[in-house]
Amino acid sequence: MRFLRKRWKTVLFILILAGFLVVLKDARQDFLSYFQSFNRWIFLESVVVVVITFALFSILSKWKSPVFEHKLPWDFSTESMLDFSVWGWLLITLFFLNIPFVAKMEELIFRGDLFGRGTAGWEEGVWRSILFGFVHYVFGVHVKTAILIVFLGLWFTWHYLHGGVPESTLYHATVNFAALAIWFFSFLGKGNK
Repeated sequence: MRFLRKRWKTVLFILILAGFLVVLKDARQDFLSYFQSFNRWIFLESVVVVVITFALFSILSKWKSPVFEHKLPWDFSTESMLDFSVWGWLLITLFFLNIPFVAKMEELIFRGDLFGRGTAGWEEGVWRSILFGFVHYVFGVHVKTAILIVFLGLWFTWHYLHGGVPESTLYHATVNFAALAIWFFSFLGKGNK
């Protein structure tokens, strides 16, 4: 039991890795179909949204409020889980390869019809986007990040209402790729200082 208390992140990582390996076949198919649907306008729109989100995050970060700094006791943030050891690089690689699959699952859960019916309109879309942000908060992001994720959820809802799960998944995956790339390069930049 003492071993588990000291190594809970490693145990959690192994469980996540096992989960990724179980869905690897579906993830590979989603990864390939994502790149077949991709075009430069989707990329440009998503990058603009990510840059705006990062700018808003920067503004919220300057606003020192206990509410915005609140975090749940567990820490699944990227800084805590990824110390850029072998495990960190493996986790980043697995996440990168599974971004379209994870985006598809999140879209099915939060906007699609996984639980009976899809989002019917904007009123329901707002509530589902709030739930989308809250679930990310429960998984360890700061309140300010969860608030921004709610706005991203609204943007995904707009795409869902115009093109269903395939369109919202395409934009969701592109935002995740862009955010991961920006985070990755900013993290590397911090290491050079």
